Amino acid sequence: MTDGEICREYRAAKHKGQQVEILAQLNRLEEAEVVDILLKGGEKVRYFPFPRGKRIRRELSDGEYCCILTKRLEELEQKLAEMEKEYCLIAEIMKSYPMTKEEREDSESSREVPRQ
Repeated sequence: MTDGEICREYRAAKHKGQQVEILAQLNRLEEAEVVDILLKGGEKVRYFPFPRGKRIRRELSDGEYCCILTKRLEELEQKLAEMEKEYCLIAEIMKSYPMTKEEREDSESSREVPRQ
């Protein structure tokens, strides 16, 4: 489908949140790519970035929709902060280990015990 066709199909869809996923599958695109096409096409995107199974069964006002997205952003921000802490810890630990192949080989050979 062309970008225009994707926008037209989205506009005609009854359940816009689900349509993003459908269009992505039909066009072998990531959902983010479909959202990008829709935004560039001037569409007001209603996409629900929730884990599968959490579906909203009615149309939401703009305020309700923004409230849901804000809550989801807060959840993701918390998860990212936790992951960033772990990342920093691992990066700090990695600094104490040799990083080049030569350094690794030197380290491994110095630990070898000569056989008798």
